[in-house]
Amino acid sequence: MAPSAEDAPSKRPRTSNCDAARDPFHRPVDGLAIPYLDQRGLKYEAGKTLVDVHGFAVMMEWERGLMAAHAAYVCGTDDSDGSPAPSHPRVLNVGHGMGIVDEEIQARIGEGHHIIVEAHPEVFPRAKEWAAGCKHPERVRVVGPTRWQEVDWEAIGPFTGIFWDTYEETVEDFFPLLPRILAPGGRFSFYNVYQPHDAVRHVAYSSYLQAILLKQGYRCTYHHLPVHVPPEDWEGIESPYWLHQMYLVPKCVKDKEECNNPEQREEEEAVAKFARALLPEERTAAGLESGQPLHTLLWKAKLWEVTKIAQMLPDSSAAAKVAAPSPGEGEGVRSLQPEGVPLTVLWDECVKQGVL
Repeated sequence: MAPSAEDAPSKRPRTSNCDAARDPFHRPVDGLAIPYLDQRGLKYEAGKTLVDVHGFAVMMEWERGLMAAHAAYVCGTDDSDGSPAPSHPRVLNVGHGMGIVDEEIQARIGEGHHIIVEAHPEVFPRAKEWAAGCKHPERVRVVGPTRWQEVDWEAIGPFTGIFWDTYEETVEDFFPLLPRILAPGGRFSFYNVYQPHDAVRHVAYSSYLQAILLKQGYRCTYHHLPVHVPPEDWEGIESPYWLHQMYLVPKCVKDKEECNNPEQREEEEAVAKFARALLPEERTAAGLESGQPLHTLLWKAKLWEVTKIAQMLPDSSAAAKVAAPSPGEGEGVRSLQPEGVPLTVLWDECVKQGVL
């Protein structure tokens, strides 16, 4: 039995190594649900959807425009963030799925090398078959079936571009690997559908990931794409996972020199200053408590900051409500949740105020 739609705010539903306070999924674990990599009998429906055994979409054809944008960035054909394009691209994709992003990478990589890591034993042979049919199969390598955590990266890296899109995981767990496998000046992007049913939490989590990457010496910017998913595309799918009219494409580049980024210290000092500036009742509402790890404080600070911006927008509720604690956030913790704020409006205001 899969969790109900009300409990399922992400197509990445169940597992995460994040502490519960900043868990990007906020979904109670269903003890009867079969973990994705243990599932057998995945369904490829009419070439438009890959569905797991519980009826949740792993990938859908409507994502192609998003995947094209990701592929253009990691292959170097998109220079909108000002970073130089690689002369000999070596691009890694973690998670083949339906192969949409790999098709888009092949359309842009030229004479570069294309490496795919796929963990699911039913998807892996499809990825191998797909690679064999490429124009230059000798330049395409499929590694698996194995989880990215178990790959011998020294044997196949480093990479000039990396795209990450796995199922039932959070990209934050992948960040510590980047210094080992992303070449200096390399480009990194990931599928960004975390906290999808709440624009405030989605923007806050995107800002949080941006700050975590900065701490590791990576500059991350978000570029928005218009999105429209026809309602009929969700027919038969458990919990539609993207209903916004905009998508934020992460574009992350590694500095050419390893850096002890002064902006990292500024971020940490800002979090501490933020916590000190709040009134006691505000600290309680934001869920800030002494002794919490910096990552937890950073997430809560981002959520509070975006929430306050949303409350000032004309599209937000006339009065902010105080929501019940999100699953795992701790007894007595409350966070303000303004209602009715479109992602496009909230994004523009957060950019204007320097949050993103």
